[in-house]
Amino acid sequence: MVDPPTTGNVYVDMLAQGRLIEAAYYLFIDYTGDLGIILFFFTVFSVLWLMSENMVIPTVVAILLGGLIFVIAPAYLQYPAYVLVAFGLSGVIYRLFKK
Repeated sequence: MVDPPTTGNVYVDMLAQGRLIEAAYYLFIDYTGDLGIILFFFTVFSVLWLMSENMVIPTVVAILLGGLIFVIAPAYLQYPAYVLVAFGLSGVIYRLFKK
């Protein structure tokens, strides 16, 4: 198999090799850093919470998705998994102390 020619741009090269998720992840991290990952997942978590008006659904989604990322995803996606599990556990703690 012949490798595609390189363009000098790392992200374009990843896209040419069919590594879309990896290219998008590195592009996002390079421009926003770790805070961008936290804000992205916090936004998704908050929208799920506000739409369902209940903490159970976003908590379960965050813990399951974080655990799934731990199991199947490559090592460079471990940090977002930590963030998801942390949001999920914060939802559990919020639910316990809400009453």
